[in-house]
Amino acid sequence: MSAIEMMDPKMDAGMLCNRGGHAKPLNFQQAVAVSIIDATMACIVSWLEGHSLAQTVFTNLYLHQPHSIHDKTLKAYCIAIYKLLDCIRDCINNYGYRLGSNPQTGNTYDVSHEVNEHKCIGMLREQEEELNKKARTEDEIHENVLPSSAADHKERLTVRS
Repeated sequence: MSAIEMMDPKMDAGMLCNRGGHAKPLNFQQAVAVSIIDATMACIVSWLEGHSLAQTVFTNLYLHQPHSIHDKTLKAYCIAIYKLLDCIRDCINNYGYRLGSNPQTGNTYDVSHEVNEHKCIGMLREQEEELNKKARTEDEIHENVLPSSAADHKERLTVRS
């Protein structure tokens, strides 16, 4: 990249173009949240296999500012991912020091220190309970709808015979 192209919002990917703009709330279905979670887990596996953290896990843009996410489930998940990254980093650093080497200890993602482990686990449990309630409610609705339609179908078959 030449000096002319640096700091040009069209050419420099690191240049922030939308300063001061507020993030729009995203209203998406749970299937989209599940696909985001799935893709993030695949990126974590790639990172654990030795690829760059910036090119794997942090390709999920929701991880860049997890506290500004409006979807509670995705917010809790992203904060939990930060905690997981911290745990893995601490294990690697502790192992490296025992071997006498000097690993990089720099942490460029300090968002996780804003939430402690107990609060993170509480957020995950709260979302688990909420999703279980939604699933039970949907199951009850399907149980109430399906038997009546099956009975109607049976009556139609009996009348035609």
